[in-house]
Amino acid sequence: MNYKKVNIGLIGSGTIGTGVVNLIRKGISRKYGVDIKLKKIADLNRKIKRFPGIVYTSKAEEIINDPGIEIVVELIGGYEPALSYILQSLDKHKHVVTANKAVFSEFAPKILNKAKKNNLCLGYEASVCGSIPIINLLLESMPTSIKSIIGIVNGSTNYILTKMKEKDYKQALIEAQDKGFAEKDPSFDVNGLDSAQKLAILFLVSNGVYIKPNRIYTEGITDITKEDLKYASELGYTVKLLAIANFLKIPELSVYPALIPDNHILSSIENENNAVYVVGDATDSQMYAGKGAGMMPTANAVMSDIINIARNKNYDIPVFKNKSVKIRDHKDFELEYYFRFMVIDKPGVLAKISNILGANNISISAVIQKGSGRYVPIVMMTHKSREGNIYKAVKKIEGLDCIKGKTHFIRVLDL
Repeated sequence: MNYKKVNIGLIGSGTIGTGVVNLIRKGISRKYGVDIKLKKIADLNRKIKRFPGIVYTSKAEEIINDPGIEIVVELIGGYEPALSYILQSLDKHKHVVTANKAVFSEFAPKILNKAKKNNLCLGYEASVCGSIPIINLLLESMPTSIKSIIGIVNGSTNYILTKMKEKDYKQALIEAQDKGFAEKDPSFDVNGLDSAQKLAILFLVSNGVYIKPNRIYTEGITDITKEDLKYASELGYTVKLLAIANFLKIPELSVYPALIPDNHILSSIENENNAVYVVGDATDSQMYAGKGAGMMPTANAVMSDIINIARNKNYDIPVFKNKSVKIRDHKDFELEYYFRFMVIDKPGVLAKISNILGANNISISAVIQKGSGRYVPIVMMTHKSREGNIYKAVKKIEGLDCIKGKTHFIRVLDL
């Protein structure tokens, strides 16, 4: 068989880069009629594992300026110098593959416009959900309109929430770090910022509209407790950190922990796994699940982009709608809510809380009161209410002398 030969250069040979090298050395591209030659690797770390037959350098420019290299693979992460390397590669008329969700979510218009201007391919499948080919699917296999996307797109937080059914947050976080599912500094994941970047990319490839990640309402899992998960379970729900896009006239984009029904397919996604639940006009609901991170799942996504570009089958650059788009303020969301109050155990407390909720057009659908002692928990579920009213009510309730500490409230999705 005559194989189409393609030369690539790799910038960054950390965990994912090592996985890519291993897949290239196994020759997996040959089943697609492609012979990939990894010509050069650039990495500042002189202690990285070195493979025979590959030229190593500490200067990325040696890859970018090499006329024999057709595809540049950027795997260093972060904003700079990654952005500069990507743009310089495109200027040198080289196709680019990246796993860099940070740089792509923040600078997508600049990168996409340059690739399109130079008639080049850009692969970024590995930037969202590791082994799940969600980017390719949204660009090529969903020709009709999408109504909504709901994703569990961060493996670290999903692992932590899974383990919090038995442990508290700190214990679950330490376990996630010990197993390599969470970073030493986990703030980017647990505060929801990673999920917001991925949601911005999913929204862009779904309809060509770019929203900066910092415009997306984002809330993490640090205020979720083991007790909240226990009460949620008693009520028939599971808590997940979700990235949500509702494709309305004024789009709703948000990242937050939410209660979802135990009988919904998303509730079955546990540990470090990811899932994306897509509802379309013609397709109704579909879910795609798999490993969202790690060396080999992400390396597999990188390889799929390299192979597609080599076969001239890489998906087209999406039509970027260069316009300012209004998105709905989260205070205008209308959802159901879960409350947990710590209250003095005496008559009349429940009535005081209920009166405040009622005065803010919030109706109660269920109440759980348990325990004994000076302070006891009251758990409430509401019917659909405007989120701005929820904030007003909570502020007044926390001012009552019968309430101890901060009110826990979590959104509820009626899926």
